[in-house]
Amino acid sequence: MESFRKSAATIAAAMLAFAAQAYDGAYDPNFGTGGQTWIDVTSANPDVGSRLIQLPNGNFLAAGACSSVACAAWLTPSGQLAAGYGSAGAGTVWFSDFPGWPADTAGLNDAMAFPDNRVAVAVGRTGSGAYLALLRANGAGLDPSVGNGAGYTSAPYYARFMRLTADNKIIVVSEPIGQANIIVSRYDSTFHPDTTFGTGGSTTIGFANGNIVPNGMTLQHDGKIVVIGVVYGSVPLLAIVRLTAGGVPDPNFGTQSDGRFSSDLGNTYDGSQGFDIVEDAKNRLVFVGRAFTTHGSQWLVDRVLSGGATDASFNGGLPRQFTIFSSLDTDYSQAWRVALQSDHRIVVAGTMGREPIIGSNYNYYFAMARLMDDGTLDDSWGIGGQSYGDMSTQGATATTDELRSMVLVPGGTLVGGYTQVNSGEVRFSVTKMQVDLLFTNDFE
Repeated sequence: MESFRKSAATIAAAMLAFAAQAYDGAYDPNFGTGGQTWIDVTSANPDVGSRLIQLPNGNFLAAGACSSVACAAWLTPSGQLAAGYGSAGAGTVWFSDFPGWPADTAGLNDAMAFPDNRVAVAVGRTGSGAYLALLRANGAGLDPSVGNGAGYTSAPYYARFMRLTADNKIIVVSEPIGQANIIVSRYDSTFHPDTTFGTGGSTTIGFANGNIVPNGMTLQHDGKIVVIGVVYGSVPLLAIVRLTAGGVPDPNFGTQSDGRFSSDLGNTYDGSQGFDIVEDAKNRLVFVGRAFTTHGSQWLVDRVLSGGATDASFNGGLPRQFTIFSSLDTDYSQAWRVALQSDHRIVVAGTMGREPIIGSNYNYYFAMARLMDDGTLDDSWGIGGQSYGDMSTQGATATTDELRSMVLVPGGTLVGGYTQVNSGEVRFSVTKMQVDLLFTNDFE
């Protein structure tokens, strides 16, 4: 452990010097304060950020839970609170300020933007179920086109994720509390069930060898729906489900041609978990998560062919497992989010252990890596293809950075989540790292 502390200190010093430079993988000095923010959304504590999205007008929405009540903040492209947004126009909102907002709500699980900048959100309910709501483009209130004027409607299951289709329909992935399956539903743009999807508007799917918990989803270019997560059985198995655009298990995916894939990916000690998944331009599926080891866990990055078969062109057909900067894997490091550049390079964001430990056994930095198309680390980015640091401006007192979302924009990568400091206070955090400064790539 002492050798790790020394190596971590050396790397940290290098990163501080590196971050001040205009170079790929360093903080963007034109965003927030030196590339970082720490956002007090409400006077409540904690303010836990869980979702970051970019709006069509270029601004960003960071959302989550403030003392278990859904809340949000709007940011300009430079990382400042966006004036004119929210119920008071200050760039933040507590959903309980909306007239008629139900009292039995929990935090926000997911959000997505319509082309006109209105934002649809999935909010948990205390007990079971969810609320599906639509915010006006400026976040000043709820859009009355939903719920017969109320601005929200009830859903029977705990909604975890939502995505917008090309024709402005809404796909919602739910986790029924106490059940072994997941439910995938489709709604129109005002949250009326689309009964042409699946069976009466939804599809229930699961695995025979355990309970599936969804952790991420994506929509493929042809409209197919892909959900990634973990099946909890004798050991955790990384699980992928794919449905057709019509809500039927895809017979062209999975080892049994039934739309299902699950595997420990060779980690027989304690299995693997999946957290995020995307499709590349060749219809391959790139996914990330964590692989458990005898001491903790490592980052996991892998790619499979369209039908779920091994992709021999990525890391020789094997999952890529590594621990950011350290040879130790005792800190339960994990890759949370993945995105793709148009040149097929793979951008991954996650967490790594923070040394020395302050206050608990689970202190994290945020971390990033960029991989080439073949799975090797991209030496032109960060330090050897890797970068890490503090998400917020509170580096001296921060104990934990929890990354939950990633957004790629030309010239930069934004990561969002929350930071806790040693006083116990928790606030939203959004950080921007520089990417491709010599020329701007677009992204898949």
